[in-house]
Amino acid sequence: MPKKIYLVGLGAIGSYFVKAMMDKYGNSGEQVIIHAIDYDKVEPHNIGNQHFSYADVGLRKSTAIQNRFAPGDNRPQGLLCRDIRWRLNDAEYGDYNDWINWSDIFIMAVDKMDVRRSIVNTINNARISQPPVIFDTRLAPEVIQSYSTTALTTENLAYNNDDAPASPCQSRFSADRELVQQAVDWLVENVEHCMEYGTPLFSERQLIGSEVIQW
Repeated sequence: MPKKIYLVGLGAIGSYFVKAMMDKYGNSGEQVIIHAIDYDKVEPHNIGNQHFSYADVGLRKSTAIQNRFAPGDNRPQGLLCRDIRWRLNDAEYGDYNDWINWSDIFIMAVDKMDVRRSIVNTINNARISQPPVIFDTRLAPEVIQSYSTTALTTENLAYNNDDAPASPCQSRFSADRELVQQAVDWLVENVEHCMEYGTPLFSERQLIGSEVIQW
């Protein structure tokens, strides 16, 4: 049975995570299936720390990644990228619950706290017997914060306290490519552990002098 991954965001972490997984497992869908969403377009400042080229500028990120790893009309089963935005009010896209139910692993690779809160609330409110393992990795110019959990609660201050700091995703920046790679390496390692054993790793790490927090 292939492991099913739902990925929200195809920026620095999301685009390179797809690359790492496609390079390792291929796009046949035999071992892993990734469903990714992102509505943003590739802009010139994305080149360098996201997995895009200047030829991709102006395209939707979802289109550029889909064409790179699963091109053609007869698309392989291992990767589906859609150009939709995670809506804070999901009335327009009512399939969120369907995809949460579908997924074994849910990855937040977004840069806004209100989107994170919306995702967490949607997962909490979904009527599912077996919630997915959830990963959240955040980048700032010199900081990585990574979180993983098998259960979420509305009392989690990281998402539900309005006074919680938005850092490290509080302003636009270009994270160092090495920092991005370390964040992606951590994510891939944990996702693979989850694919094998059904749970994430919960060890603490040091990345660029910043503790990687996991709960």
